[in-house]
Amino acid sequence: PERGAADRSYCRYAALLEHAELDFRRHKIPPKLALDMHRTQIAFLDATSQALDDAQASMKGVPRERIGFVLGSLGGGLRPDTRVRTRMLDMMRALRASPTLATLGPAHAARIPEDVERQVCAEISGITEDEAIASFSSVWVGRAAKLFNLRGPHTALDAGYASSLAAIQAACHQLRAGDCDVVLAGGCSQLLTPHDLIAFSKLGGLSP
Repeated sequence: PERGAADRSYCRYAALLEHAELDFRRHKIPPKLALDMHRTQIAFLDATSQALDDAQASMKGVPRERIGFVLGSLGGGLRPDTRVRTRMLDMMRALRASPTLATLGPAHAARIPEDVERQVCAEISGITEDEAIASFSSVWVGRAAKLFNLRGPHTALDAGYASSLAAIQAACHQLRAGDCDVVLAGGCSQLLTPHDLIAFSKLGGLSP
């Protein structure tokens, strides 16, 4: 579709991540914490684990204090259900104001919104302290550094669509400056909902 088409993206191709998996037992992540992680953070931790496994030979004998970590990320990212929660009142108000609902009679008109709200709330998780951890890439890289025992400097960079390149550049600077002997660098961002995909399409910021 054209860029101006309503509620449509002009993208023709996508690399879709249907399901991200992580060996939570191996990394000693508590079950509740694992449940609260959204899939982008899980994918990030899994990629980190794979990269460290591949780099074992290069890291042999390097003190953990000399291993840095730079994450390039376009923002952080709320869990997929966060937008639903924040718009719940508006959605219920719109449903109750529906002319079609009014034709069903007072009893049904009162019960249906209650049933819908109850069902939606049952399927999405409530807001906890882990929401903050899930929402900021700076916390992601700190958690990963602790999880994988990387004690050197760790930071997150947001350079928009160039975040991964910015992370690699920052890693090179750390190596040249002698701040670290090994630096893990990479990027991780997300477009979790059709709303995000369409919004960036309107901006013209996506590849076709």
